[in-house]
Amino acid sequence: MGRMPPSLSDDLRVPMRRARTTVVDAAGARRDVTVFLDPEQCVADLLDGGRAFLPVVDDDRVVFLATMTIACLSARAELPAADGSERALRVRVRLASGETLEGDLRYLPVPGRHRALDLLNEDAPSFAVHANDVVHHIVKAHVRHVEEVA
Repeated sequence: MGRMPPSLSDDLRVPMRRARTTVVDAAGARRDVTVFLDPEQCVADLLDGGRAFLPVVDDDRVVFLATMTIACLSARAELPAADGSERALRVRVRLASGETLEGDLRYLPVPGRHRALDLLNEDAPSFAVHANDVVHHIVKAHVRHVEEVA
């Protein structure tokens, strides 16, 4: 079967945007890659989407990373800085690999969920730690512990 005319194939394409991220794997190795995002998608969605593999660009070639091996995806902040209605707890996260990440665990206190622990115990497979203009999206399954930083 031949190629579809350009006008038909263009209608089937999903618009994507790219974002530079740093991946920390289960062994603690870091690599800078580019991820693909749908227009309304954020980096955290890549970890919470239930996909077995995540396509990334690494050294100008496409690589499929097994998501179960990703401990953290770090990217430039996509959301505005805290507006004062959020609570922030300064934390240090130690991954099972021994790698540590430090920043603010931000959350909005709501009835039934007013502590940082409540955020960490939610069903979502990852949580975010904000460090200046970078957000670390950390996979809970790869966390050894989270400690408050004085």
